[in-house]
Amino acid sequence: MRFRIFSLSLVLLVSFVWVGTVEATDYRSPEVKVYAYDDGSTLRAFNAYAAAFKGGGEVAVGDIRDNAAAEIVVGAGRGGGPHVRVFNTAGTWTGYGYFPFHPDYRGGIDVALGDTDGDGEQEIIVGQASDGQAWVKVYEADDAHTIRAEFIAYGESFEGGVHVAAGDIDGDGIDEVITAAGMGSSGHVRAFDGSGNWTGFDLFPFEDGYKGGGDVAVGNIDGGPEEEIVVSKASFGTAQVKVYKTDSSKRVVSDFTVVAESHKEGVNVAMGDVDADGEDEVLVGMGGNGPQVMAYESYGERMDFNTFAYESDFRGGVRVAAGDLDSTHAGDEIVTIPGRRVWLGRPGIYKYVDVNLSEQHLYAYEGGRVAFDFPISSGTAKYPTPPGDYVIQSKNPLQNYRWEYGPEHPDNYDIKDVPWNMQFNGPYFLHGAFWHNNFGTPMSHGCINISIPNAQHIYEWVGVGDKVFIHY
Repeated sequence: MRFRIFSLSLVLLVSFVWVGTVEATDYRSPEVKVYAYDDGSTLRAFNAYAAAFKGGGEVAVGDIRDNAAAEIVVGAGRGGGPHVRVFNTAGTWTGYGYFPFHPDYRGGIDVALGDTDGDGEQEIIVGQASDGQAWVKVYEADDAHTIRAEFIAYGESFEGGVHVAAGDIDGDGIDEVITAAGMGSSGHVRAFDGSGNWTGFDLFPFEDGYKGGGDVAVGNIDGGPEEEIVVSKASFGTAQVKVYKTDSSKRVVSDFTVVAESHKEGVNVAMGDVDADGEDEVLVGMGGNGPQVMAYESYGERMDFNTFAYESDFRGGVRVAAGDLDSTHAGDEIVTIPGRRVWLGRPGIYKYVDVNLSEQHLYAYEGGRVAFDFPISSGTAKYPTPPGDYVIQSKNPLQNYRWEYGPEHPDNYDIKDVPWNMQFNGPYFLHGAFWHNNFGTPMSHGCINISIPNAQHIYEWVGVGDKVFIHY
């Protein structure tokens, strides 16, 4: 198949304003680039929005007008209004665009293209990419923006968003809508028909402990009637990519990691026949740590294409796609656009506790954001809390604390029924404290004292094995 789906991070110039400060290398202008695979040349480059705009987004390539010419479809990224725009092969906006979700939604939208009703024309598929339900809509590419289907791909309580793709995974000549669950999930993959009905097909590609969500694409790797699925860890994980057969065996064709295991910002995937051999290859764009783009055979062998699409010190990641955008080169062209890093805290760690002893404050991070925070009381200068990198070793809802420094020593203590105890380093715990209300001031013998309501909250949130960072 000559037109393939891919993800990207791009953002609408209107409808929102970014606030806060980030490193300069975390974002750049929304420059779309089109590369030829055969010689690596840049065929064209254009800004999808004004050069001053530094957001991210999502993109897909396909023929939505049934005019034998590809279009580039862009969905605004996290922080921007949920706007879809369509560009021609020269990078000129066609004037076609709309808001598939409420204009106030700011979680970004993923986009894909596929012929989900067998009429020979591709539909535009959109999904809420983060900070919302896994809401998917299928649109006709008409002036009325006709909705063919809309559905929640995962449980209504799940609000990590969804990544979307499309392809004919059952060989019936009609594309299915393929989804991968977003942040807070292990990347569960499901397939739906063009009316939004679950087909019964699903995959659980990664370990249960992984929570960074999945990116997904579809392509034909062997010329068979059914297309295959490629899925990747999208964030807060290694650069792991897996290719699956979509028959009843769900056989793993390949399982490979594209860069060092130390990379924990995930990757984005696309598929396309870039070398014109009649079979689709896997394209990979870094989720962060740099704008590197690579191509792989479906069985995991690295191909010749390996480029830094943007400045080498750019850390916002890059999204990639493939489609037939230039008739002078054999094979599909490779398209890139920069992402934008929007995480707070420590890169690549999905969930952790951060205790700032200087501030006497605890921050609970999840998915690159502060989930909640509150004041604490750490050890005094006489009995300091040891700084360091730890993990939660055990949890106990109620326990006694007793310590003697010597006979009749004034600092001896014997406190019973202390609630919400979380061990992080031998005798040192995070725990509730009912004997004082002076949080924000060092008070303890080395443990981290927390108010009872806050202690219960973090006790129920944190798990054994979660990381704890204590520092000044």
